[in-house]
Amino acid sequence: MTTFKEEHEKFIAGHNGTSYLEVAMLTSISCLACFLRDLFFISSIASYVRPKLLAEFLLLIFPNILSVSLLENYLAIFILLIFSVIAIFCFLHWRSIIALKNHLHNVNLDEQKKFITYFRSVVIVCTAIAILAVDFPVFPRRFAKTETFGFGGMDIGVGLFVVANAIVSPEARNKYKEKAFLLHHIKSTIFSCLPLIFLGVARLVTVKSIEYHEHVTEYGVHWNFFFTLAALKILLTALYWIVSVNKSTVIAFIVLILHQSLLSNGFSSYIIIGFNNDGTREGLIDANREGIYSLPGYIAIYMFGVQLGRFFFQAQKNLAEWLQVTKAIAVQFILFTLALFVTHSFVEPASRRLANASFVFWVMSVSCLMILQLLLADIFITFITSQHWKRKSSSLLQAQQTKRGAKEICILKAVNYNSLFIFLLANIMTGLVNMAVTTHRILDKMAIFILTSYMLSLCYISLILYNQNFSLKLT
Repeated sequence: MTTFKEEHEKFIAGHNGTSYLEVAMLTSISCLACFLRDLFFISSIASYVRPKLLAEFLLLIFPNILSVSLLENYLAIFILLIFSVIAIFCFLHWRSIIALKNHLHNVNLDEQKKFITYFRSVVIVCTAIAILAVDFPVFPRRFAKTETFGFGGMDIGVGLFVVANAIVSPEARNKYKEKAFLLHHIKSTIFSCLPLIFLGVARLVTVKSIEYHEHVTEYGVHWNFFFTLAALKILLTALYWIVSVNKSTVIAFIVLILHQSLLSNGFSSYIIIGFNNDGTREGLIDANREGIYSLPGYIAIYMFGVQLGRFFFQAQKNLAEWLQVTKAIAVQFILFTLALFVTHSFVEPASRRLANASFVFWVMSVSCLMILQLLLADIFITFITSQHWKRKSSSLLQAQQTKRGAKEICILKAVNYNSLFIFLLANIMTGLVNMAVTTHRILDKMAIFILTSYMLSLCYISLILYNQNFSLKLT
């Protein structure tokens, strides 16, 4: 007789994924929702809406829930609908749009670079939604993690998480401090990784002790995402002690070529079916072969991300220069996408399990696409806002500047403020929901209600922590 654990594991395993285009549409919905949110809150309509948290939730979070549930077969129509609403809001600012070309040299982005905050937060929000939604039948199986090869909506999450950390890393911000002794450097890094290692051990012990469902071919028997993050930090510390940060792209390509060469010469087969060609696992390393041997791929992703982040932390004097940055990102997007389709078609299909070349190029392609959309939106909103403020009377301007001194309600800023803790909390809440109800037998309407309540709770907690300036740093 099949146990509940076995039944659930069968429900979440054995999938082949979807297309590159569909994953790109899913991530674009998240980015367009950010743009729509900003347009709404700089419009006069926003002053009449209460409570603002609910409005922001409906604009930012709910579209992401709908896109992986009820509207999963209508993504293109959904994108056109969001575009239409954005166009209406843009029409309200037609005077500013006309003046855009002539005043690009007079305005600059905020030092905090909102588009980076949004990218990092969107990754966390979408991951939080997916890790619970995948347990419900309403979540399309093609968006779940693939068993071996393919483009699964959830496959890209861990890669985007690595990019989100890389683009704001000390290496990307030119704040990397070289230390004379490697051992001292690694010792310091291991100490900073202790919270991640502790979380990894805690998750392992919890999952095994309560017999919680798990997907062994994701990372292995004992390995998990927290161990991957800790191992990456330690390995990259050693690597950046040896090579210059300026050579991140070159080293990323070298690591990726060596990694793919091993995979193409029999290592892929070993990772997928083991030494005995029957999927068995012998010994600690063999038991966790997916988690351990995928690390070179994630190192390449991180180093590509560092190089991408270095674009953002160079001194840009105005919006015109930021538009030049968008061109550079667009070129990178095209190059990574071409590399993806060449390697996917002629070398080896994309595989999160192997973190092969196709997977790395896929992650970087989608990352560039998302950042490009968010940066263009940030440039537009910054300019519109600057023109809007110029037309205000001095007394009203002073009053609104005072108001802006307080923290605005912004779910994405709050999530970014405690990103890893929010991710951890999402995992805990997902576990509690799964222990409370038989998720893979829940009706669609109830699943949407649970998902909405879960995300509302998560957003509310993140806002409370943010408004109290309470940041829980886990690394």
